[in-house]
Amino acid sequence: GRPGRARRAGAAALTLAMVASLPLAWRAERNPRLAREESRAVDVAAAGQYPMERRVAADIAAMGLGRGAVITDVAYSFPVVLSAEDPRVYVITVDGDFDALLADPLLNGVSYALLASPDTAPADAVAERYPGMWEDGAGRAEMVRQWSDGRGLTWRLYRFTG
Repeated sequence: GRPGRARRAGAAALTLAMVASLPLAWRAERNPRLAREESRAVDVAAAGQYPMERRVAADIAAMGLGRGAVITDVAYSFPVVLSAEDPRVYVITVDGDFDALLADPLLNGVSYALLASPDTAPADAVAERYPGMWEDGAGRAEMVRQWSDGRGLTWRLYRFTG
């Protein structure tokens, strides 16, 4: 009786506290002084400024790839990853094993690399590891798909070959 009732009351109090804090979290997320990156991402996404990135994510999803199949530098590709039907398809720079997977993608089950054009992604981690990747696959990959928009932004998907 009593322990079960106390546990339920505690769970209810915790749930109420979490639900009550959501409006504050949402408000903080929109305040650039409290959440610089989040507020910008929310504003830009709300304005529909990532249509091409949504298309890239949809096209990659249509390929039916498994978990960790595409490696990408999320500092630049965050709109693609956030738009993804299954973000687990992507290995991103904040993953603890990113560097190890990038060092030998094929051995580690990574089949593709997604890069933005160097003029918009000057410090891309994948391009830095494999100089020349954007231009010709750096002798390690072949381009399988390219997306471009009217603003000069281009994305390329490369398949690792060796």
